[in-house]
Parts: sequence; structure tokens; C-alpha cells
Amino acid sequence: MSDYVEIICYNRSQAGGKVVKRSGLTVIEMIITLAIVAILAVMVVPNLGGWIQHYRVKGTVREIVSQMELAKIKALKHNREYRLYVNTLDGFFRLERGNLSNMSSQWNEDGGTFRLPRHVSFEKVTFPKTLLGEDHERAVQFNPHGTAGSGSMVLTSLRSEKYTITVSNATGKINTRRGAE
Repeated sequence: MSDYVEIICYNRSQAGGKVVKRSGLTVIEMIITLAIVAILAVMVVPNLGGWIQHYRVKGTVREIVSQMELAKIKALKHNREYRLYVNTLDGFFRLERGNLSNMSSQWNEDGGTFRLPRHVSFEKVTFPKTLLGEDHERAVQFNPHGTAGSGSMVLTSLRSEKYTITVSNATGKINTRRGAE
């Protein structure tokens, strides 16, 4: 089976009425095809930026929720406090492990630091401030007995698309929804 299509046209030549085989495209056919492709590209390209922003903010929300779920599981498994540390000023978050099962005084990074993608930002974070932290340093804590600190965060994109992540303190349940609180 052939991997290409050959366009074949048959014309009658003016000399004797013989059928002459000709293959290929004329210049006019090529110009019309390129014009159609250009019109379609002009219609699609502006929407592409919106899709990219949408998937950047959605991907960030998924990563934050994954890190929260991981903190919850690790707290239960290792009988230690874990938290998701959020720095709203510098735009990053990371998982941290406490030194105790309750009232930890030292926190160590547990995994990598995740930076927010371009044009995605923390709009509002209501998780408690860290012990020695400034207003832009917040954390939601997960305890070995399955509870968590409560609060929420709102992420927004350049196009003002917003997602809210909420943590319930009684159950440690993590909810996400599109839109602000």
C-alpha cells in the first residue's frame, strides 16, 4: 500500500486528441490551499493562548492537591506531621516533614520545590502563617491521626481564571472548585 496520494489529471492535448497524463498541482490550486490554511490558522492561534493558560492553572491545581494528598498519606504512614508550605511572595510550594507527631518545631523539605508557572499566581491563601513566617509564608498541616489544619487558597491565571482549593480540618478532606470563594 502506498504511503502517499498522487493526484493525476487527464487532459486531451490539442494535437490529435490524445490523452496526456499529468500529475501535480497547479500554482492556482496551491495558492487557494495556502489561503485556506492561513485563514484557519488566524482563527485558531488567538484561542491557543487561552487554552495554554487554562491548562497551566489546572495543572498547578492538580500538583498542589497531589502534594496535599501525599502529605496526608505520609503523616499517617510515618506518624509525623507533614505540611504543604506555600510562599505567596516568591510563588512556590513544597512538602515539609515535621520532627514530631505533634507540635513540631523543626520542618525539613521532603521532596522538591514547585514553582508556579508563568502567569499563574496565588490570589488569596487563608492557611495559617508558619511559626516564624511572614504574612506571605503559609502552610496547611496534616497530622498523623488524619486531621488537618483548615483553610483555602485561590489560584488565578493571567486571564482571571480562578480555582479554589479548600482543606477541612476535621477530616483533612481536600476539595477543589472552579471560581473564587
